[in-house]
Amino acid sequence: MNRKTYLWLIALITVACIIGGSIWHGHRAPRHHQIEQEIRDELRDELEEDLEDEFEDAGDANDIDDIDADDADFDLDDLEDAADDDIEDGEAGVTVAEIDESKYEMIPLEGTQKDGAFIPFENIDIATGAFDINIKTGQDYSVTYYLSDDLFQPIGEIKDGTLYITQKEFSVDTLEDFIKKHFNVSVKAKMIITVPEGTDIGTLTFKNGAGDTLVKDLKVDTMTAKASAGDFELKNATVNTLNAKDSAGDIAVNNSSIGGAEIDCSAGDIDLDNTAIKKVMIDNSAGEVDLRKCTIQDLYADVSAGDFTMIGTENLGDYNIELKARAGNIRFGDNKIESDFNQTGKEGLKIVVKASAGDITIK
Repeated sequence: MNRKTYLWLIALITVACIIGGSIWHGHRAPRHHQIEQEIRDELRDELEEDLEDEFEDAGDANDIDDIDADDADFDLDDLEDAADDDIEDGEAGVTVAEIDESKYEMIPLEGTQKDGAFIPFENIDIATGAFDINIKTGQDYSVTYYLSDDLFQPIGEIKDGTLYITQKEFSVDTLEDFIKKHFNVSVKAKMIITVPEGTDIGTLTFKNGAGDTLVKDLKVDTMTAKASAGDFELKNATVNTLNAKDSAGDIAVNNSSIGGAEIDCSAGDIDLDNTAIKKVMIDNSAGEVDLRKCTIQDLYADVSAGDFTMIGTENLGDYNIELKARAGNIRFGDNKIESDFNQTGKEGLKIVVKASAGDITIK
């Protein structure tokens, strides 16, 4: 099994487990557990069948024993040069689309208005199960949403300057009906939260089960972002402290300024583009880590199964660098190295990258 197929296998199994867990979290009735196990068994069987078909189709491509290198009509150096070109030309690929309000009949969230006007807030606390969420600047404070199924009905409250958003809990009966109706059907659940431009948000915390979250154009002191099965993007933002964790989805930070950050991804890619970070710790279990044109003082990255790429950081010669690739290659500048690289630089500048099953490229 090649590494790409291995990553794909891990990601599929993880996504299935996370989605199942997200839907059922918090419900502990005996009947619920029986339904849960039936759903998981069905998912596992379908995944196994799909994987067997994929491996059979890919068997010839993955079998390298029958290939004679002398008969190959390509040159390995040419392939490596082409890969280098792709790295140089590429850009961070993770983006979360903005919700197009013209396509949905967005309505105000009950509990966020008084006398027909939205109530101002300084902090945001969100705990939802399956919403695509945009949090951004606008003309005024507002919280609006669209639903195609009332089972996902959100609940809003503004208390002591904090906007709280949750969802009503499922009963066992309604949850079983929902699974029968919608388990393989896309349910549209959208939410847009706006604050006036120039507003400082103290804390922004969200836990989103199965949906994408975009935070754009905001200034936030402390942001805690957790997603179970969806993408998260931070764009054009200023954040003092960021803690982002995604179990089965991608994380992107674009055109932003961060003080300190911890970014953890179990099965997905991590992309940082044109961003300034004083100190960042990155942990990725199964996916790629890609940094483009970033200004970083202190970086620590641990990548279990995926490539680490860092392009466009200036003055690399000034950094204290420690690179270790257990089952991959290291490319630092124009040099190709087997498994370890160390460099002594100036105080206060540090790059440490460890990869268990993947390549490390820094240029």
